[in-house]
Amino acid sequence: MSKSIYRNNWIHIYSGFVKTTFRIGPASYFNDRAHAHFTPSLIIPLIGIFFTGLSLWSLIWIPFLCIGYGKIFLDLPIHSGIDESDPPEYGFYFYGESRSLVFTSFWWCWGMDKKCFHMPWEWDWVRTSKLKKDGTWEHETRKNRKDFYNDKWKNILWKESYPYTYVLSKGKIQNRIATVMVDEREWRCKSLKWFPLIRMKSKSISVEFSYAGPFERFVLIEKKGYPTHKAEDETGEVGERTGTYKGGTIGCSYSMLKKETPLETLRRMEKERKF
Repeated sequence: MSKSIYRNNWIHIYSGFVKTTFRIGPASYFNDRAHAHFTPSLIIPLIGIFFTGLSLWSLIWIPFLCIGYGKIFLDLPIHSGIDESDPPEYGFYFYGESRSLVFTSFWWCWGMDKKCFHMPWEWDWVRTSKLKKDGTWEHETRKNRKDFYNDKWKNILWKESYPYTYVLSKGKIQNRIATVMVDEREWRCKSLKWFPLIRMKSKSISVEFSYAGPFERFVLIEKKGYPTHKAEDETGEVGERTGTYKGGTIGCSYSMLKKETPLETLRRMEKERKF
C-alpha cells in the first residue's frame, strides 16, 4: 500500500495510505540511534479534535486517527548503546494484514511492555482439519488439540506422492518427489464465533519434498565456519538456494481452487511457484 519515495542515512519517507502509527524509542532493530516512526497525517485529526473538543463532532476524526497517509522513519544522531532486535519503544500503532487498510488490533507500547487490544471483527482460528484416507476429516480445535505429526496418524491421514520437477533460473532441472496431504482451516470473527455463516475457510495442500534422481554431492569447503564457495548438495531441497548455507525449500503449502483435486493443485503449483 505504501511506496518508498526518499531515503538517506537518517530519514526514510513512504507515500500512500497506511494504518496509523506513532512510535519513538532510544534505538531500532540492531541500530543504537534514537528512532521515531510516525504517520505525518496524524497531525490533521489532532488539530481537528483540538478545535472541536471532546464532543460528538470529534467523532468525525476517528477514521483519520486510524488510517493516515505516508510513513516517516527517523534515525537521529543520538546513540543509546542499545544494539538488539527488540529495543524499548513508546507510542501506539494499528495492526492488520499488510496489503489491506483494515486493522484488526491496536497496540500500545510503553518501554518493553506492549498491550494488544483485539478488534471484534478480527478473524480468530477455529479449527484445522486433515483429510483422512476414508474421505472424512479429522478436526483439531482449541479444546481438542491433536499432534498430526505423531506416528499414529500415518495410516489414518490421506497422503500421496508424485514426481515434481523444478527448473532453476539457469536451466538446471531438479527432480523431486512431492508428498502431498490436504488441510482445511477455518476462522470466525472474535465477537461472532457462535454464528457459523460469518467465517473464512482455506483449503490447501501441504507438500514435503524428497530427492528423486542420481545422487551427486560436492564437498562444502569452509573457512572459520563460512562456506568459501557454492556447494550443490542433491537432497530434497528445491529452489535457487539448494545446497547453500541458507538452504532450499523442503516443504510448503499451496491454496486449492474450488473443485480442484490435490494433484491438479500440485501441477498448478509446479507451473506457477518460484522458490
